[in-house]
Amino acid sequence: MKIICTTTKLISLIALFFFFSNSIFAYPWGHRYVTEQANQNITVDINTSFTVSVEWGEGDWDATEGSMFGYGLTVDGSGWIWVDLPWFQDGEGSNKRCKTSISISIPGKYYYAYRMKKASNGGTSYSFGTDSWSENSGTLNAYATLIVGKVSAMDGDWSSSSTWEGGSVPSSASNVAILHNVYISTNETAATLIIYSGISLSINPTKSLTVSGTFTNNAGISGLVIESDATGTGSLIEYNGVSATVERYLTDDRWHYVSAPVDNPTAGVFMGMYLKYWDEPTSVWTYITNPDYILATDMMGYALWTYNTATATFTGNLNTGSKSLNVTNTDGGPWQNDGFNFAGNPYPSAINWNVDDGSGWARTNIDAAIYIWNHAFGNYGVYTKDAGTGTNDVDSIIPPHQGFFIHCDSAAGTATLNVNNGARVHNTKEIYKSEPTLQNILKLIISGNNYSDEIILNKLADATVNFDVQFDALKLRGYESAPQLYSVSKDSKDLSINSFPETEEYNVIPIGLEVGALNSYTLSISKLAEFGSSGNLYMEDKKEGIFLKIENDSFTYSFTADPSDDPMRFLLHLNGEMGIETFDTENPDLRIYAFENDVYINSNSNIHGTITVYDLLGKIVVQSGMDGETIKKIDMGNHKGFMLVTMFDEGRYVNKKVFIR
Repeated sequence: MKIICTTTKLISLIALFFFFSNSIFAYPWGHRYVTEQANQNITVDINTSFTVSVEWGEGDWDATEGSMFGYGLTVDGSGWIWVDLPWFQDGEGSNKRCKTSISISIPGKYYYAYRMKKASNGGTSYSFGTDSWSENSGTLNAYATLIVGKVSAMDGDWSSSSTWEGGSVPSSASNVAILHNVYISTNETAATLIIYSGISLSINPTKSLTVSGTFTNNAGISGLVIESDATGTGSLIEYNGVSATVERYLTDDRWHYVSAPVDNPTAGVFMGMYLKYWDEPTSVWTYITNPDYILATDMMGYALWTYNTATATFTGNLNTGSKSLNVTNTDGGPWQNDGFNFAGNPYPSAINWNVDDGSGWARTNIDAAIYIWNHAFGNYGVYTKDAGTGTNDVDSIIPPHQGFFIHCDSAAGTATLNVNNGARVHNTKEIYKSEPTLQNILKLIISGNNYSDEIILNKLADATVNFDVQFDALKLRGYESAPQLYSVSKDSKDLSINSFPETEEYNVIPIGLEVGALNSYTLSISKLAEFGSSGNLYMEDKKEGIFLKIENDSFTYSFTADPSDDPMRFLLHLNGEMGIETFDTENPDLRIYAFENDVYINSNSNIHGTITVYDLLGKIVVQSGMDGETIKKIDMGNHKGFMLVTMFDEGRYVNKKVFIR
């Protein structure tokens, strides 16, 4: 009769450091036995049951006196973890046999072995992988190994098959054990990961690693390094807050906006550099001079200047989970800066501003815009949630440990910004490149004095002609030496992003320009086709008294500007698609309208005729002629209120009532 003794045991082992040993010391005497299931090398995944079994001669044990079979595991040839099974049953013939199922929850490389304790004389027999061995053997070959999960076999690149036991690279479903010094040169993923003591895993600049499950680092801050250089910064998404070293490369002679990716570092991280924080109530940057000053990690941002190229190094537990920042809007500072608060990405990965509230963000009483500094432009790049495109090379992606401005809704007074792991993404670009295409967007660009600036105009049915916190972005000014471009909403807000509906109420848009030096500047556009323009789109330069027709994206206008110029120098006259009425349906290409104290006649074709403006009593107020122009501006002087404009042109007679402010 054949009887098998079976028991199931789940083992969770603490990670120990590993080294390979060709021989392991045995107790003074050995015991000859024969296995039922050979001691071959075994490869399994974590938490996967496998069987170890043994068979031995009848005379070698005594069940009535408490003889026991057992098995053991180790990662370093010592420190065995033994599990004894307290009873046996008869095997085939005169032999005895026992087996057990085990599983291991931590990936790694283990040795496994068997032993038998003889109650009659207290002796213990061991086996380490051979089918049998002689009594009194002093050493035993330990070649029976147990590979659990995806285990490194040698120092090397994660993406190289030679780095791994079994010769295959881990996948996103792999449970990975790092037993050697491994570096990541491509974007990688793992289900779980453990770094053993004394080992290092490094993420190269611009590369990424995602660990979707448990991440254990038994090597401390030196065991996980996220690298950074002039090409970019490495990225990590994990959910355990493991200890690590995080680098931040810093270019010389410029301001960098940063935040802390680890818990509670000190200002000493930036020793020898200039570090500041922003105070919203006073709209003032304040220097931090104490190296022991603890940098807040709950979404606080900082400004940093270095005269020399450097790499700052953060060490500690990585930030993960929910982080928040209380923000304010306080009267008293410069009006342009009221309500601007300086936040920071608290993670060693990017975050996406487009992620919805409840899925990664909670934005309470906060405008939809983010502001990220771009040194090359000398200005802030601006992006509003779900807009698809931003200004000055900024989009929805906020890079790892990057500082950025947000604006508190002035009507609220106080607000809260919260982010969690749901907003985290991998995106390693340092200067933003992507620019998704959306309809109804026109971009204006000003360049000069070695810097530039951009604004966006967006035709949007759900918007109003006033400032909308969910669609628009206020203007946040950059370097004084850089040109500052903005449009002005109907309620007189300076905007970098201006969304408005198609309406006659807002068919002339004031464009503001401030410059820091007397110099030559160039105005250009992009995305005209997406804006839906089909003609009669003009830029008016009030200083020079000229109209510039905008017909395609090749439009440019070069001019001289001085800091003393009136900033409201330009007006953008929108085309007929903005819903402007005419009183003559036979002449849809003709538009007559007023802006502030001026009347405009705007036509697709040349006009040869007379323009007369009457007050409501029928008195002629102004009369002027057009001799082949397509657009005409008539200054109404001190006249205010409703006026009737008539145009007589080669047989055409058109009337339009306008309001002069």
